Amino acid sequence: MIKKLLVGLLSFSATLACGITTVKEIENEIHKVDMSNAVSSDDMIEYDPNNYGYNDILNYYRNLYGEENIYNLEFVSDVFYNVSNFNQNDMNLAYNLEYDLYSPDTKDPIDNTCALIAVTEIVDYYSNILGEFKSDSDENELYMKVVNACLKAGCTSRQDGTEKGEIADCISAGFKRFGSKRRGDSNWYYLLDNIKDAVRWRSALQMSLSDHSVVVRGLLKYKLTYNKPFLNGTARLKTTETVTFVHISEGWGYDYGALIPADRIYNRSSGHQVTWAKK
Repeated sequence: MIKKLLVGLLSFSATLACGITTVKEIENEIHKVDMSNAVSSDDMIEYDPNNYGYNDILNYYRNLYGEENIYNLEFVSDVFYNVSNFNQNDMNLAYNLEYDLYSPDTKDPIDNTCALIAVTEIVDYYSNILGEFKSDSDENELYMKVVNACLKAGCTSRQDGTEKGEIADCISAGFKRFGSKRRGDSNWYYLLDNIKDAVRWRSALQMSLSDHSVVVRGLLKYKLTYNKPFLNGTARLKTTETVTFVHISEGWGYDYGALIPADRIYNRSSGHQVTWAKK
């Protein structure tokens, strides 16, 4: 992992020459990356399983390149595995009611918990779906125990969310709560490679967007024929390309999850990271 991190830091070569050597210092440099064009929740497309999301994907490219520049969109392949997609608002409501956190005397309800929803979906996947170990089958009970384990471990907060660098510790705390030996392991580089590996191995992989935390649950591919812009958009050339979308559990309770265009996820540091639940 260290080798990959150092290879990925070629763009930080001047900084490395000044003595950056530890993973923590590397992560600090990552956080300095310009996030203005980073993939965010605004890039998510709600997935419609009818014709593998054909209409929504076609509209996405029509809006991106102009309807007159789109010739054809053809389905290629879909890989999907059953990671649950929980509803953050519903689960926070259940937690806050259970612990009476809406009381005027408390004024400390949990909020900004997208990372904890992702952790709960990952714990649920390996326990209730794959059957590796036992946990609560009730999603609200499971969520409460994961949240409490993460709060106890000090890797999250009630209202200020979870730092990207703490998500691995939260995954570790969630699995430890149920006696599993799986532990969180984050990677800040080779993001698309990690996503493809996760899909190949049917692993539930946490991914941080610029403003949200999600879980990878598959890949969808189409063949797109369109007028591709080049020369800074001053010219176009008719081109056919295979385009890829990452299928995610977005944590808002969409019936069939959401899609993110893979070309919006840079295969290098972009201030994001992915986190495995490794044995």
